[in-house]
Amino acid sequence: MQILKRLLAARGTPAVVVALLVALAAGGGYAAASGGGHTITACVQKKSGVLYIAKKCHKGDGKLSWNSSGPAGPQGPAGPKGSAGAKGTTGPTGAGTAGPTGSTGAAGSTGATGAAGSTGGTGSTGATGSTGSTGATGSTGATGPTGPTGPTGSSTIIS
Repeated sequence: MQILKRLLAARGTPAVVVALLVALAAGGGYAAASGGGHTITACVQKKSGVLYIAKKCHKGDGKLSWNSSGPAGPQGPAGPKGSAGAKGTTGPTGAGTAGPTGSTGAAGSTGATGAAGSTGGTGSTGATGSTGSTGATGSTGATGPTGPTGPTGSSTIIS
């Protein structure tokens, strides 16, 4: 703090303030690039009041240090959901070759009986068959009943 008071009281105060602002901006950029949260060190040349950033100040120069970031603030609300991205391109076909054909599977079970079909039309008459051989003689039939008596005839005497 004493160095800052001396800088403001020096002859080239506007130049020193500009140099300080440039150093702060450069230091802030350096801290952001290096991950933030680090202490930034600047050196002040006692004779000219020029600021420069270094890991170690030259002998006789003043040293300024500050932190590039303060404590973390509270977490903000979640942002709106983003829109869906574009559809990606189709990937390449696989490099492998097709495998061998598998063996035939087992026979399935018998299906259900189908419904009866309609009756077909009458067919045409077939050709006449050849005459068959003569059959065996049959047995004698039973005697029939006696018939009625016939009329009496005339008698003639022949001599």
